[in-house]
Amino acid sequence: MDKIIDFKKDAILKTILPFIKNKSILDVGCIEHDIKRRNKKRIWVHDFIKKYSSNLTGIDILKDDIKILKGKKLFLNDTTKF
Repeated sequence: MDKIIDFKKDAILKTILPFIKNKSILDVGCIEHDIKRRNKKRIWVHDFIKKYSSNLTGIDILKDDIKILKGKKLFLNDTTKF
């Protein structure tokens, strides 16, 4: 498993690993508030899920951040409108 710096996030990721491994996942709210603050010390949960799942799609309402990440399987949508 990845070396994780944030111990709170480490516990969360270890907990979800058995549920995401080799599964198709829909990641709602995949941006985590501000993708521009992402760095090598901070693990982006979407990248973690992508590494271990067989198929991953992410959706979020943060239009500018979705544009930054174009080319990934991410979609702009407001899930409260479904």
